[in-house]
Amino acid sequence: MSFDYEAAFTRGIQVQRTVAVYLNAVGVPCHVPTNQYDPDNPNPYAAYELDIVLEAIPYDLEIKARTLSFTNDPASFPYDTVIVDTVKGYEIKETKPLAYVLYSEPTGCLLAVAPSTRPYWVKENLYASNVGFVDQFYLCPREYLRPMSSLIERIHELQEATLCAS
Repeated sequence: MSFDYEAAFTRGIQVQRTVAVYLNAVGVPCHVPTNQYDPDNPNPYAAYELDIVLEAIPYDLEIKARTLSFTNDPASFPYDTVIVDTVKGYEIKETKPLAYVLYSEPTGCLLAVAPSTRPYWVKENLYASNVGFVDQFYLCPREYLRPMSSLIERIHELQEATLCAS
């Protein structure tokens, strides 16, 4: 069975839109860029690195949908480490996202990981069952997870600083 890139791309866009609706509702103007599935690309969704673009500040967020159940409390995350991104996927980004946002598909809850915690991440080869092969991933200790409310507060601070500087 081969990996269905188109279905994963479509599912990812749905999750990104769900998170964008929430962010806009809490005063974080943002949008999901118009992306199109490219079946001619060997990894058809790799070219779309911007999941959510923040409109009031020059940052973006990367959204990671998880089938794991967790709440808005980082202590509820079921493992000691969090898969942040593939090493290749993280390293290829010229501009790192303001944060990685983990979306729990079972609960709809959100947690965040800041790239500033990168010095604490470890590399590990893991079998990615969704694509059917081993890849190298960055894992972050659970203690560096933050509630989404902390990220929203940080975004509001950045928005205010940007307005004041204008």
